[in-house]
Amino acid sequence: MVLRAETRPHISVVIAARNEQEHIEECIRSIMEGTLGPEEVEVIVADGGSTDGTREIVSNLAARHTNVRLIDNPRRITPVGFNLGIRASRGETICVMGGHAWLDADYLRVCRDKLSEVGADIDGGPMETICKNTGASARLAMAVQSSRFGVGSSFRNFSREGPIDTTAYAVYRRSVFERFGLFDERLVRNQDNELASRVRQGGGQIWMVASVHSHYYARPTVGKMLKQNFRNGLYNWLTWRINPASFTLRHAVPFAFVLFLLLGIPLAVFSPVLRWVFLCVLGLYLSLDVLASIEAGLRLRTALAAILPLIFPALHVAYGTGTLLGVFRFGLFPGGQGPEKLSPRDGKGGVR
Repeated sequence: MVLRAETRPHISVVIAARNEQEHIEECIRSIMEGTLGPEEVEVIVADGGSTDGTREIVSNLAARHTNVRLIDNPRRITPVGFNLGIRASRGETICVMGGHAWLDADYLRVCRDKLSEVGADIDGGPMETICKNTGASARLAMAVQSSRFGVGSSFRNFSREGPIDTTAYAVYRRSVFERFGLFDERLVRNQDNELASRVRQGGGQIWMVASVHSHYYARPTVGKMLKQNFRNGLYNWLTWRINPASFTLRHAVPFAFVLFLLLGIPLAVFSPVLRWVFLCVLGLYLSLDVLASIEAGLRLRTALAAILPLIFPALHVAYGTGTLLGVFRFGLFPGGQGPEKLSPRDGKGGVR
């Protein structure tokens, strides 16, 4: 049965979550307590087999709010959860997010209205990285992920209104999924970047809305932050293999840095000219590292900021090493698990 337009919520929020009991209630409440009324918004949580209290928390909220629903994501893969939620949604516009974040009260209303105002297909606000706790390790992880030197110029620190290549916790016109398909389910990570590149390739526009923010909780320790970025880097190569147009310079720089170290060190040993070039480039990098560390340290106001010059390179090496290993796992080399050997994309064909 096709719903009449007037019975549709204005916006559906699809959340893919697994074992997010620490954050999921705050995430949903930030939506429910926003400036849109309950008749204007629905929340669909696609749970990937949580073993903590996530399902119980969502079920309790659904029992009190008719516009909150819990569905199952049996494959436990983020883009699968997104696609299941999108297919189950009824909104004219759809916001896709994870359970590790929350939104400004005006986020959904402003982004929905901005789509019509500027004629964009996708939009979203800058993402602010914050700490769940005040522990030193969490604050250091937050600092490097909020720095342009740490993560490049992206939705994490891009605050100027206008076109952008992708955005976090995006709000989509429903027609985007009908025209360009859903998320590629071969991508455990980076599925939003790949879809955004398809939209740009097809002539669509993505817009940064500077006046509202999403808020993402940094990993609680530097070690967990490095592990997360290693995995992000690993799936970069698969994303590029599947859709070369998804390539962006900021994602490739850590890969180039790791190659520079691996090749530059032995070459510098045998060639005085290459040694001079290597030392100059490395000196420039370390100078930027120190300057970025001073800037981040002034915001942190803690003596532990003195180790930031070690954490920035660790972040870049973790991300770049992940991409390098992705070459062996997903591409170019015999035995690699390239996209042709993975399950077919289930996102083709749009929403039903």
